Amino acid sequence: MKPTLFFLVFATAALARAQAPARDQPRPTPETAIIRGRVLVAGSDNGVRKARVTLAPETGALRDPIYTDNEGRFEFTGLAAGRYGVWAWKSGWVETKFGARTYWDRHVSIAVTAGAIVEGVEFALERGAAISGHVMDEDGEPLVSATVEVGRAIMQNGRLLFISAGGTTTDDLGEYRVGGLPAGAFVVAAFGFPPPSARASSGGQLDPMLRPHTVYYPQSLTVTQATPVSLRTGDDISSVDVTFVASGPVAHVSGRVVDPQSQRPTIAFVSDGNGIPQASMGLNMSASPTGEFSVPLAPGEYTVVAQNDDGGVAMQRITVGQEDISLAPSERSGGIGPTLQASPRPDGKFDFTNVAPGDYLLQTGFPGGAYASQYVTVADADVAGLSIRTSIGSTVRGRITLDGAQSSIKVNEVKVYFILTDLDLGPPPGNYRAKIDDEGNFEYVGLFGPLLLRPFSGSNWMVQLTRPRHLIEIRDYRAVIV
Repeated sequence: MKPTLFFLVFATAALARAQAPARDQPRPTPETAIIRGRVLVAGSDNGVRKARVTLAPETGALRDPIYTDNEGRFEFTGLAAGRYGVWAWKSGWVETKFGARTYWDRHVSIAVTAGAIVEGVEFALERGAAISGHVMDEDGEPLVSATVEVGRAIMQNGRLLFISAGGTTTDDLGEYRVGGLPAGAFVVAAFGFPPPSARASSGGQLDPMLRPHTVYYPQSLTVTQATPVSLRTGDDISSVDVTFVASGPVAHVSGRVVDPQSQRPTIAFVSDGNGIPQASMGLNMSASPTGEFSVPLAPGEYTVVAQNDDGGVAMQRITVGQEDISLAPSERSGGIGPTLQASPRPDGKFDFTNVAPGDYLLQTGFPGGAYASQYVTVADADVAGLSIRTSIGSTVRGRITLDGAQSSIKVNEVKVYFILTDLDLGPPPGNYRAKIDDEGNFEYVGLFGPLLLRPFSGSNWMVQLTRPRHLIEIRDYRAVIV
């Protein structure tokens, strides 16, 4: 009986499998792809162990990151066909994107087909630099839990913008540290409320109308007057202390919304925070029955959105400017000493008091990107009658040509940098970089001061000729190189 019973059970199972409906049959598994690569120490063949590698599909959910082995190797398996971005990072190192020539460039996606094995995906990691310091108010009190962002200032469409590279918050001592930064010139920005003692009104109570604001190192309310911090690979720069000054006066923006349906619209003022996410804000209000409105706003860029009850929408971009005038020790006299700041009155006049004798640089600029500077020598008497006039900067145009019948690079792969050679004669921008089209033409606007034009195309190419000369003296607010 036991053999018969065994046979019946086996036969029944086989029959059940034979009669299973088609939907219960296992489907063929589509071919999946593999991406393999290695993370190396820049300039060597040494692998970086335990580096985090992230794979991001252009469509679909982000995959969990993986970590390199002792030789810096990594492998992603089970990938569907598609396009992927890949990033590598390790604490204390600069994050690197596959295909990006610099930290600031976009990544290059990897196209993967079904069943493909993509190998040779390599990253060269550099040691990261770091900036640390304190955020204090004008009385030396620490700002706790203030947001600190470190980034670069770039000129775009005639406006100096702050682009963040990393950030953190201050601790209970007002200290901060931001690491993993590439080499370059950086601006430090602190965002938050002043300490409670600094916010007290004349009656000893906190002023409920005060809002958080941004201060740039060392104590500027506008990015145009920020002092950059220069970093080399692996630098650890400390004592970059931000003095969190008061926000100063605000501007009143007024206007009128015209609605054909004669409704009373609501109005929103939206700011992107000028590169600092925590500084993004929105202010909502209702217009008067006649459509008129008035609101105090801090300097910056805003989008004004008006909407009625039927869903009608109107939008407009506005710039709220507040000129910021600074008096800083001249680089020619060593550049040692505090930078004084003042806001001009409605008639344009300004004062600096208790100024010690010495050589100074008077500078002014505002969020629109205009700038002006003037030397001032202070002796034993007051200095009066100074006049300073801003401009939107100069435009430099030119063209790159490649010499030789065989060109191993494309003309638009050449980089053109404009480097400020005298910090007394222009805003401290770090290095400007111009964009080049397919025919080699380049243009950059909003330049100030004497600039060194420096084309770069790698170690296999050199500059043969630049006209009129490498050092461009910008005096007439237009320089053309051909």
